[in-house]
Amino acid sequence: MLPQSASANIISTAAWRVLAAIFLVGTINFMDRSLLSIAMPSIRAEFNWSPTLAGVALSSFLWTYAVGNAVTAPFVDRYGPRRSQALGMLFWTVSLVWTAVTQSFYSLLGSRALLGIAEAPNQAIAIRSIRSFFPEQHTGFACSVGVALVVRVGPICGFVLGGFLIGEFGWRAAFLMLAALSLLAIPLWFTMFPKSGSLPSSVQAKSVGTATGDVMQFFRYPRFWAVMIGMSANSYIQYLFFSWTPGYLSTLFKTNIMNIGFMSAAIFGFGVLGNLVSGYGGDVLLRRGYSRLAVRKRIILLGICLCLPIVIVPQFTSLWGVIFILSLADFGINVAVPQFWATMSETAPPHLTASFTGLVNGVANGVGLFAPIVTGAIVDATGSFQLAFLVAGGMLSVIGVCYGLCLRRIEPLFVRA
Repeated sequence: MLPQSASANIISTAAWRVLAAIFLVGTINFMDRSLLSIAMPSIRAEFNWSPTLAGVALSSFLWTYAVGNAVTAPFVDRYGPRRSQALGMLFWTVSLVWTAVTQSFYSLLGSRALLGIAEAPNQAIAIRSIRSFFPEQHTGFACSVGVALVVRVGPICGFVLGGFLIGEFGWRAAFLMLAALSLLAIPLWFTMFPKSGSLPSSVQAKSVGTATGDVMQFFRYPRFWAVMIGMSANSYIQYLFFSWTPGYLSTLFKTNIMNIGFMSAAIFGFGVLGNLVSGYGGDVLLRRGYSRLAVRKRIILLGICLCLPIVIVPQFTSLWGVIFILSLADFGINVAVPQFWATMSETAPPHLTASFTGLVNGVANGVGLFAPIVTGAIVDATGSFQLAFLVAGGMLSVIGVCYGLCLRRIEPLFVRA
């Protein structure tokens, strides 16, 4: 093990500004996504929907989000994160207003489909920005804050704020208020994210770049398949947590929507802790000279082992028992998540970082969209969540095979420009 040079450990002021910007916007992004989960009990009561129909509605965002990742990401490589994110924020504001005034199942599907397209480039923008501004030895921490942490902080804020707003003003008003917040964030994004012309030439080239090269060349690399399939299994687990945690708690414990929001937020709080421990701890090991492959793989395997108790959560009926197991499982999967994203960043060709991220994330979310539907169908058919959590255990096994056995090295794919 060789110590890293001091220059490799310097994080610029511009990098901190970028990280703050993508964290803020990412948090709002996931607040918007999570609001439907906490609002679903009220929406189901108003429209008299079954669990299966609710599952379809909860997954509808992912239909266009999955495709939109691959379609919109090349524009991020070509035009840069700054303009791409602002345009997406404008459209997702429109989708939230549409949701607030919806009067039917199909209208809600349409509004969620627009939200999926508008928010599709968000993760690709974050990864592209991190790779452009952060040194390699800080990639794990930057990914934990800018990419992984928002996946939990956003829903926590969405569950708590959404539960309060829905309880006080109704679900339609809650969506209108989130739309106003998203609109106000656009000028803040422009203020925080540096203009490309004000950056050093090396960073400017990486942060704007040009989308050239055949992305189909990705498919000839085994490590691309390992990353994509592993991320797909992770996506399924994340959306099981994301879409059905409030519904599961509501089924077990008959309490008001605000309490369900607080319980969901408490569980996701352990996911936040897992993200931070993993991102910072992984970077410390890298700076001490451990190899990227060893650090990424071992932390991922540790995380999935900690998440495995999710398969026995239906055996618990007490409030604290259920919250403990779900919190441990969410902590575990989120120990792995920053390493997933760091591995993706380090595997992507530098000039096609967003395109690589968008393609992998699009396929992963295409798999993830089945989590709400399959879970709803299982609950309808069996009256229990037992099989749904066993499926999650199977997905953890897939992650272990992909990253533990199939990923043999971590380095950028070679794709000719």
